[in-house]
Amino acid sequence: MITIPRAALADLHERFGHLLSEYDGLAEAIYEHDLAKTTKAAPVKERPQMFPGVRMSLPAGRVVQPVRVGVVLRKPANRA
Repeated sequence: MITIPRAALADLHERFGHLLSEYDGLAEAIYEHDLAKTTKAAPVKERPQMFPGVRMSLPAGRVVQPVRVGVVLRKPANRA
């Protein structure tokens, strides 16, 4: 069982009210969930290596073509 600080418990009671007393362990579960959201993730052990001189983008010779977008206004099929 986790010990919840008074300030955090007061915040939980303000947010969830009487629900915390109706379900056994709900306050602890919500507090652990909130802690998991605020803690940083563990660092990645293996990071991808970036070698100098390797380009990760598309070649400069690519040309972007313009695109036309049209909107068709009509009644929906499911409406009479």
